[in-house]
Amino acid sequence: MFQFIVYLRAICAMVITNAHYEDIYPIPIIANGGLLGDVLFFAISGYCLYHIKTNFIRWYGKRILRIYPAVWIITAIYLLLGFYHAGSAVALGRLIYPTYYHFVASIMVLYIIYYVLITILKKTENRARLLKRYMLAVFVIYVVVYIFIYDRSHYHIDSVYEPMIRFLF
Repeated sequence: MFQFIVYLRAICAMVITNAHYEDIYPIPIIANGGLLGDVLFFAISGYCLYHIKTNFIRWYGKRILRIYPAVWIITAIYLLLGFYHAGSAVALGRLIYPTYYHFVASIMVLYIIYYVLITILKKTENRARLLKRYMLAVFVIYVVVYIFIYDRSHYHIDSVYEPMIRFLF
């Protein structure tokens, strides 16, 4: 792996950790930037995962096995400590999909889109043109949603409970 990837991951981890210190800082807005770290992690993943050499089931299964055990362990610890309540559908949902952790659900959905896009790009002769069209389409959709649907009346981009969070990713 390239050394700069290790440094970028460290920076992302610090930015995301900082975003969880809202109750610690005297001014809560200092604890922002978590989404920037998340988006950078997605970009790093895309860079590192570009060379797909297997079918979707094996590739996606490997992604699940890399992400979900940590989710299950943390959720089990939280259940044991009483932060989550066992026996409800909500507790089960926290273990599978979309989980309590919004970024896990976002990653799992984006992996599907990513696999399809990379597979199509590798089969296309003019990859640059197709990628430009794809990026333009994503940009237009994003702008339309931002103008007509997104609530811009208050700052809430770093709120994990924002209904638009998965779209923003």
